[in-house]
Amino acid sequence: METTQRFTSAVIVAAGNSLRMKCKGNKNYLCIGEYPSLSLTLHAFDSCELIDEIVLVHKKGEDAMAHTAAKDASVKKKISYAVGGETRSASVFNGLKAVSPNCTHVAIHDGARSLITPEDITDVLLCCYECGAATAAARVTDTLCKIKHSGNGAFISQYINRDDAALIQTPQCFEYALIKKAHEKAEL
Repeated sequence: METTQRFTSAVIVAAGNSLRMKCKGNKNYLCIGEYPSLSLTLHAFDSCELIDEIVLVHKKGEDAMAHTAAKDASVKKKISYAVGGETRSASVFNGLKAVSPNCTHVAIHDGARSLITPEDITDVLLCCYECGAATAAARVTDTLCKIKHSGNGAFISQYINRDDAALIQTPQCFEYALIKKAHEKAEL
């Protein structure tokens, strides 16, 4: 596919409940310095030359906060908004349904992962353009083991070679038709 035929949408998901973080409110709006985490994420995607539009998926009732985060990020690209669903998968699917009809590729990213750079986004997208799907990942540097639970706690049952493991991150990038079809099939 020629570069000029590509239209890449970013679906930024910021509709979660922040349960694992155990914070009051949505962690996407916690400030890092003077800006909400989500604004930093939006700025990175807005600065990536390969992104043509942004779809921000926000929690129901957080419309104003989502718009303010985009304003704080000084987003210059076309941005649209979608309301999240009951699960992350449903929120992503709502975002996929809101992209431009021209969309050929999509980068799905967690709004709270604000340390992403335009260069990292570009790297993952270039792999996606070549292979059809790609994700950001980090090498495992800690000792990795499998554990078994017993009545008195847990014990190490096996060490895992960290060279055979990766920590999957976002963005996760796909040919649009591929990921949309997967979500449609999962919804059945």
